[in-house]
Amino acid sequence: MLAISMGPGSRFAWMMVVIAISAAGGGCLVLDRHDRPRETNYPPSIASAANAIHPQGEIVRVEPDSDNLEVVFEFVVRDPNIDQPLEYRVFLDRVVALGLTGLIEQDVIQPVNSVERAYQFNVGRDRLLGKPCTKVELLVAGEFEPNENVPVSEGDMDTATWWVTSVSTLDLADCVQ
Repeated sequence: MLAISMGPGSRFAWMMVVIAISAAGGGCLVLDRHDRPRETNYPPSIASAANAIHPQGEIVRVEPDSDNLEVVFEFVVRDPNIDQPLEYRVFLDRVVALGLTGLIEQDVIQPVNSVERAYQFNVGRDRLLGKPCTKVELLVAGEFEPNENVPVSEGDMDTATWWVTSVSTLDLADCVQ
């Protein structure tokens, strides 16, 4: 066994060497998720599907005696955040000040590893009959605030509107809300 005799000054010197070696090679680097750059959250954008039966911007005519029990609304959501699930809500005659009044459907559009996500929702024909004009509104966001129609991240939302009628002659004043 080797015994080394140290005086008070050399003991301090050895302690400083051990601390220096530990700091230089034995330290650990902790990466917090805030150290990495955050991915930019782009808002979604809604467009009519290429071959949509009822494209946005056109008045949808529902025939009362049709055999179709549902009206299909096809759309594409464009969102560069391809891994982000998107929430959607569908309303009939939504009044902004009344919160979720008129909500008929809500769900999640799952990621598909593409900027464009084709999707559709259906509305029962019986819900669209009986009024000269019905406003069908789609809201898509990364995430909605609970019980509200605003996105969690400001500006992270888009909307699309379809006007539906079941009368043969339509006064567009009936469609204004």
